[in-house]
Amino acid sequence: NPFAFIISTAAIGLHLRGVRESKGITNIFSLLKVSLVIFMTATSYSLLQPANLVPVVPQEFGIGGVFRGASTLFFGYIGYDEICCVA
Repeated sequence: NPFAFIISTAAIGLHLRGVRESKGITNIFSLLKVSLVIFMTATSYSLLQPANLVPVVPQEFGIGGVFRGASTLFFGYIGYDEICCVA
């Protein structure tokens, strides 16, 4: 994978130049990530439709259905994470 080789070589070169330069690049990427999260949050609030929030818990499923869905999602994520770590 040539692109991975280029990125790895650039990262090694950056680390060899010094901690100060590495810290600066890390700060830039961290700022970029935080800016992206803020942008996504602001955009999602602008698209929010309050009518979709009623009812919060649907009557046909109840609170048990909410917990069932949350546990399925949680264990599905943990299973996917385990498969990725083993691979």
